[in-house]
Amino acid sequence: MVFSLFKKKNKPTDNNSSNLKVLEVIQETPEAISLILENQNNWSYLPGQFLTIAVQPNGEEERRSYSLSSCESTDSNLKISVKRIDNGLVSNYLCDHSKAGQTLSCMQPSGTFTYKPDNKTKNLIFFAAGSGITPIMSMIKSALHDESNSKVLLIYSNKTSESIIFRKELDEYADKFKERFTVVHTLTQVSEDSHWQGETGRIDGLKIKKYLEQLSSQFSSTYYMCGPASMMETISQTLAEMGVSDDQIKQEKFFATQTESIEGDAGSAKTHRIELIYGDEMYEVPVEPGQTILEASLEEGVNIPFSCQSGLCTACRAKCNSGKISMKNSEALSEEEIKDGYILTCVAYTESDGIKVEID
Repeated sequence: MVFSLFKKKNKPTDNNSSNLKVLEVIQETPEAISLILENQNNWSYLPGQFLTIAVQPNGEEERRSYSLSSCESTDSNLKISVKRIDNGLVSNYLCDHSKAGQTLSCMQPSGTFTYKPDNKTKNLIFFAAGSGITPIMSMIKSALHDESNSKVLLIYSNKTSESIIFRKELDEYADKFKERFTVVHTLTQVSEDSHWQGETGRIDGLKIKKYLEQLSSQFSSTYYMCGPASMMETISQTLAEMGVSDDQIKQEKFFATQTESIEGDAGSAKTHRIELIYGDEMYEVPVEPGQTILEASLEEGVNIPFSCQSGLCTACRAKCNSGKISMKNSEALSEEEIKDGYILTCVAYTESDGIKVEID
């Protein structure tokens, strides 16, 4: 999974980044590759988190976030997958130029769309489409290896059988954990001469109900989904009809567009100076009217973490300890996080004086 970004001026490399060596390039499908990166820093991460990579395909630094499909329980190194997309500057650059032996500037894993294994017996249901499988793959591997009794169901949508990322790996897991892991593939583009005998069409209410009704109601269920907004709206609506509560559903959208605009007023009409704590240092940053906290910080040379710039990931998550801010499109934060004062600096605007922001 990848979040798309706007261009930014060249800035110094972030203090929390490191150059990771590419150990292997795997051709997953005709349009997708996986990169095995040496975890020489022993970075710890949770299933579902992502790496932010900085490259300069056109002489200016570009950042993109790619979900980790590796899992600490099963993999000693880090694995991300990159899918070629139309006009995808960084994704296409990585697909065309990645090779073993080179290094990539990467920021430490982050993100709040995560799965934490425990000893409880439960049903884990995963929905994915296309490259949305990458964070889901990490979660599935963790659930199967770190929990002994949970049942895992994956419903995975792709265009064709050739475009299924991790197909061989998923088949191997389904065979190894046949009593606990079920994979349901559904294809949206099946030719008449195809030998495909599985599900066809998008993930819809009928498919969801068909397979969920086969799960034991004796255990609690948690649902994870990653893919286009339309898919997740369909799934959420169906689950609601089936009586599933919101706190049982975890989701992450992908493919934020570069043309998304912010509606309405953005912050107050005056400049506010904020206190920003990052990396054990305190900075005083002036934030102009209409500027986000992220934009103002980068302009001052304070290179705080960022990625999607659309409020859809959590690479720029910070905590507002005092003062008033407003946010546009804070989908990546839960209601509880917002109540606790967490913000996304890429969509955060100042509304008062006395603002103090802290970044872990």
